[in-house]
Amino acid sequence: MWTARAIAWTAGLLAWAPLGACDYQGIDVQTYSVTRVSTDTPQVDANGTFTTPIVLVVEVGSQAVIGASLKYAVSAGDLSETSGVSGAAGMASVTWTVTSAQYAGLADLTFSVCADNQDPPVCTPSVLLTIHRN
Repeated sequence: MWTARAIAWTAGLLAWAPLGACDYQGIDVQTYSVTRVSTDTPQVDANGTFTTPIVLVVEVGSQAVIGASLKYAVSAGDLSETSGVSGAAGMASVTWTVTSAQYAGLADLTFSVCADNQDPPVCTPSVLLTIHRN
């Protein structure tokens, strides 16, 4: 009797195992190209804090993608949001703010982004913009 229960319990565990084994198994994750379309120079205030509005377009080939999920990351500073969704014409925007204390000792600051069709996005951001400090 004990052996039958142990076998049934083990079989029950094995039946559940595939459900949590791979989060994205069988899901079609489509990634998209992201391009920066703004060329604004960072605005620096009297305290040395700079703010950069970043405007992006999400595309697949040469076609704009509306409703793509974006994930943002920076090497230092703060973003107005860490993720977003592309809107009309595949456009998205985020503001990057870095205080002098946050960039102290850094030679380069980077902004990274990626876009995919998942909510929340599962892609890994890659560097799109690098600001070199003098």
